[in-house]
Amino acid sequence: MKAVKDFIQFAPIWLVLTVFRVVPIATRSRIIGWITANVAGRLPHIRKRVDSNLQRAFPDMNEADRRAIHKRMSHNVGQTLSEILYNRDFRTQTHRFDVTGAGMAVLEACQRDGRGAMIISGHFGQWEAIRHLLAERGMETGAVYRPTNNQFYEPYFLRGIKLGGEPIVPRGLAGMRQMIKTLRGGGFMAVLIDQRQNDGDKIPFMGHDALTSTAAAELSLKLDIPMVPVFAKRMPDGRFKIDFEAPIPSTEALAMTIEANRRLEARVRADPDQWFWVHKRWAMYH
Repeated sequence: MKAVKDFIQFAPIWLVLTVFRVVPIATRSRIIGWITANVAGRLPHIRKRVDSNLQRAFPDMNEADRRAIHKRMSHNVGQTLSEILYNRDFRTQTHRFDVTGAGMAVLEACQRDGRGAMIISGHFGQWEAIRHLLAERGMETGAVYRPTNNQFYEPYFLRGIKLGGEPIVPRGLAGMRQMIKTLRGGGFMAVLIDQRQNDGDKIPFMGHDALTSTAAAELSLKLDIPMVPVFAKRMPDGRFKIDFEAPIPSTEALAMTIEANRRLEARVRADPDQWFWVHKRWAMYH
């Protein structure tokens, strides 16, 4: 029964991916973003979860503003996911990436010294643009990956993620071992810190405790490598502003993770329509 449900869910995605394959990638992502905003973004269970999350994070925001953020977010998510699924084409678009921030110099120094680095970000803007930019500059970056639930969609999405850089490692002990090996060998690894970790610590995010893993900070301390927050904002003109922030000071894992959440929160508060409000981020309250 699950296979049938998965197929029904994936069929329209496959159709869209096939039909628009011949369209230039920038135009393609805008079209799919519009479809997502006007179709998938209207599904009742999605609309309810997004509105609930927005009310939790912005209790004083009125309903009209929440709806506007939801629509813009849905458009951005549709663009982002389509670009990942078409990652072979998207990785040719680095001429649209504008780089800022002190963190890039830190990573370039790591590259010269053969030293690993931990890249942290969130489901904000176009997070895969970060790894494409680093790869173009000779700093291929692997990532931690959580498989999707749809058996038909999963191979497409995983293939796209791998095109952004390897190794792609699963969550858990085996993935952790592979990450350590990569980092010790002078490689870079990227972690998105804004998904619920059931055995994580309760760490403030957007005014509420959220279960958050401290693993990235623990590895940074254990291996004596920098932990650099990076955020890729999608701009109205079709470009991407990729900001490599200064590394999080090496203190202790909990304090570093609190600071990591604070850095991401600042981005979300400034541009709430760029963050993926569909996640059950505060699932302890649902």
